[in-house]
Amino acid sequence: MHGVYYPPQQVGGRGAIPAGPAKEQILAAVRQQVEYYFSVENLCKDLFLRQRMDAEGWIPLPVIAGFNRIRMMTPEPAVVLEAIQGSAVVEVEAVGGADGHRLRKMSDWQSWV
Repeated sequence: MHGVYYPPQQVGGRGAIPAGPAKEQILAAVRQQVEYYFSVENLCKDLFLRQRMDAEGWIPLPVIAGFNRIRMMTPEPAVVLEAIQGSAVVEVEAVGGADGHRLRKMSDWQSWV
């Protein structure tokens, strides 16, 4: 399907990802999927995601971590955070409260709020 990234199925059971090549593959797949969510191509049509942005374009991590494609790869929000470290597309901010972290498009987020 054009424009939609289909990640490989998660290897093993739920929980922490073992170290090694499988972990690197999962982190890369999670990063690619999250970066797709924040792409212009996706944001043009993804009203659900845009409606969850606050006035500054931030989306709580649990929203992103709760998407089915992400949950297929990992049930752990911490893995999502690890995967997007150093991303040129998505930035992360630590916040207080239950959400813990929030994400937004690194550039041009103002166009989507």
